[in-house]
Amino acid sequence: MHKRKKIIIAVIVIAAAAALLAFLFRDRVNITTYKDSKEEGSRVYTIGIIQSRKGSYADQMVQGSMDAITDIFGATHIKFTEKRVTTRGEAKKAAKQMVKQNKDLILTSGTRALMGAEDATTTVPILSTGVVNFQRALGMTVSDNWDYRTGRNVTGVSGEPSLPDTLSMLIEVTPDLKTVGLIRDPKEPDSVYQCNKMKAMLDEAGIASKTYDLSRTSTDWDAETLAQTAVSECSALYFSMDCGLAKQAKVITPIAAEAGVSTVAGDAAVGKNVLATLYTDPYNQGYRAGRMAYSILVKGSKPKRMHVKIFVSSASQKLYQKTIAAQMNRNFPKSFSEIGDYLANYDPTLVTTRINAGVTQPGKD
Repeated sequence: MHKRKKIIIAVIVIAAAAALLAFLFRDRVNITTYKDSKEEGSRVYTIGIIQSRKGSYADQMVQGSMDAITDIFGATHIKFTEKRVTTRGEAKKAAKQMVKQNKDLILTSGTRALMGAEDATTTVPILSTGVVNFQRALGMTVSDNWDYRTGRNVTGVSGEPSLPDTLSMLIEVTPDLKTVGLIRDPKEPDSVYQCNKMKAMLDEAGIASKTYDLSRTSTDWDAETLAQTAVSECSALYFSMDCGLAKQAKVITPIAAEAGVSTVAGDAAVGKNVLATLYTDPYNQGYRAGRMAYSILVKGSKPKRMHVKIFVSSASQKLYQKTIAAQMNRNFPKSFSEIGDYLANYDPTLVTTRINAGVTQPGKD
């Protein structure tokens, strides 16, 4: 019990530092809806959207950005053009076309979309979402001392989940936490990046960890073999956001549950197959990015000088999977929601307050 208290205190300190960072880099610009400002006239801003992420999560993120921009400027002052891509090259081609069309802003969703757009232009501002690691995506040196400014024609909202909050939840759902297994795909840079950061936090909190590599193309037999080893060495297993191991988690979790080992994930795709998940709200992330468009288009702010916004804890939800919870005889407090019910009844307004037309909105995330 004494060790658990020390662990909890260490995690609180880590989480407090992350919260301070989010506060320092919050949006300080007061936003007045465009139709009430003096420069209204007949100006129409044209915005190109390039999306490389797939699925409803990415769609909700883009919708959040579009809604924020529309809420601020009014539908008559905004024209969106959307392009879905799968590769960096396709994104570059799409962005070049948008530059030729004299778009006022390019909004990207996904790492490949950002990389391609950044390849294509240094003049049209790029506002990005759905990117876990901006430094890697932009070819920058990855550093823990980064000031969250890209120095490029790019800014946005980071898609990296709050790992301190994830660790806090992992501790909460694991009664006797001793060693955490970090399961990653070594060919997925974002998965490796998150697992490395999680390991550093575990070290700081005095919690042992082991890393296990598993490819998203691995077989059920591979996953089962890894699971047998991992559950004999760990009391909890962690899958990072966007690790691509949902199929493998479905094999690993029953073995872990039978051994009394908690399984925790960072996204809903894997979350449907594990005990607990910290779900980062996509609409909120997109909406926060959309708010930043005001600073760029109206205030003339340069993306290279704007801080990339980071995750805010209020935009996450702790989820559990009821079948696995029952198998492990685990009960969850009201701060958790059942993942199937939550996603089926998802309502973005629960965590995102939209801008009201005609009302000045104080700077906030």
